[in-house]
Amino acid sequence: MPIYKDEHNGTWFVQFSYTDWTGSYKTVKKRGFKTRKEAVKWESEARLSVEGNTDMTFRVFVETRYLPYITKRVKESTMQTKMNILNKHILPYFGNRILKEIDTQDIIKWHDTLLEAVDEKTKKKYKPVYLKTVHNQLTACFNHAVRFFGLPRNPAALVGNLGSDTDIKTNCWSLEQMKAFSKYMQQYPRYFYYFELLLWLGIREGEGLALTPRDINWEEKTLSISKTYYVLNGEEHITSPKTRTSNRIIPLPDFLVEELREYMKLLYDIGPDDRLFCLSKSKVTMMLKKAARDLGFPEIRVHDLRHSSLTAMLGSSARIPPHVVAKLAGHSSMQILNRYTHVLPEDERNVATTMNILAMDEKGKEK
Repeated sequence: MPIYKDEHNGTWFVQFSYTDWTGSYKTVKKRGFKTRKEAVKWESEARLSVEGNTDMTFRVFVETRYLPYITKRVKESTMQTKMNILNKHILPYFGNRILKEIDTQDIIKWHDTLLEAVDEKTKKKYKPVYLKTVHNQLTACFNHAVRFFGLPRNPAALVGNLGSDTDIKTNCWSLEQMKAFSKYMQQYPRYFYYFELLLWLGIREGEGLALTPRDINWEEKTLSISKTYYVLNGEEHITSPKTRTSNRIIPLPDFLVEELREYMKLLYDIGPDDRLFCLSKSKVTMMLKKAARDLGFPEIRVHDLRHSSLTAMLGSSARIPPHVVAKLAGHSSMQILNRYTHVLPEDERNVATTMNILAMDEKGKEK
């Protein structure tokens, strides 16, 4: 039996090999078992996993089948989010359950525990948008089991989602507040020019922090969004943006072109591929909170400046078509409509009015 003791720390580990369905030779290894019994149990279930059997526990399925697959297909930052949610909310509840025996009633009971749970940091119940993210992670695990390991159905999908998308109306500033914030930030040039791009273009926080001089086309007056910046485990990373549609070219208003020219004059010996804004996300967040306090505005996240911008673009005073806003924001048109429907309340009435006019014209022709 492939169970071994680590002589360095006294723990046990499992290591065995198998041939997968493609004929490739694979090795499975896991360390850190406190007892031999635990290692034997895990090895037995792991073998069921590699054979495509759903008699294994949920934890073994996640560790030996789902995570090895998904790790190669998502960004490191996304993987960290998945792992945090799995370890905090999903594996403690479902880890020891047999995968194929988890049913819709188990999902409902799990939902109930999440709805009553309190965030250790805020001491408040979790927000609906976070609960939806947690549920989606569980759904993804079951989807993998259905697609590749013969699980008959996805119980999480059958129950339906938990939580909801963020209520944009309560997480953004009005156009007047945006203007006041812009004026306030002029006393902090280092942050002012960065916030201007988030505020008036609706780009994401990481997209702004990844910008370089090469991304600005002065002749065409456009800004290229082709990468994003993030910090993981203390290390800085610049990678491709969030989604395929996030790669985009944004036209710059004249006032932003002039502001960027002003900002470039403040930079010393910057290269074409150097970051324009060498700011940390924590400092940016602190500056936004300070501005909100000083101005007496509701406190919002940095990402909510994007919501504020897109809301202003879709508002009645701007009247920019949703599909155009979607393209500029790096969203699909349906995502924009689903998330910002509240910004366009009169549009539904306009549709009825327009159809009424068309129908009346047609009836007039019949006469």
